[in-house]
Amino acid sequence: MGENRETVITLEANGSLHISEDVVASIIAAAVSEVEGVTLAGAAGVPEMLGKRSHTKGVRLTLDARTVNADIAVLVSYGRPIVPLCSKVQETIFNALESMAGLIPGLINIHVSGITFTKEKK
Repeated sequence: MGENRETVITLEANGSLHISEDVVASIIAAAVSEVEGVTLAGAAGVPEMLGKRSHTKGVRLTLDARTVNADIAVLVSYGRPIVPLCSKVQETIFNALESMAGLIPGLINIHVSGITFTKEKK
């Protein structure tokens, strides 16, 4: 996403609207964060320790006009049912892309790349 490509939505009467790929990735990252028990795989760690934000790391996009295909790497909390959680992530992303940006979700592929363990409070 470094080249900051854009997707173009043509509005026939009023011209066109350009939405940055970074904005689309941010919408997806926010949608993932709404699902309890799931986090983006690259959302925490070394970049934050260095003072850099990487809230969209773990999101890869392919944009074709108004259609968005995404590969999303997530971590699932230990003990949570993976398949229903990932289905909920997909549903939340679909709704966010449609309602916030007027985009058409294509393939939203979820890749579970790890499990997180919470520390017990003593």
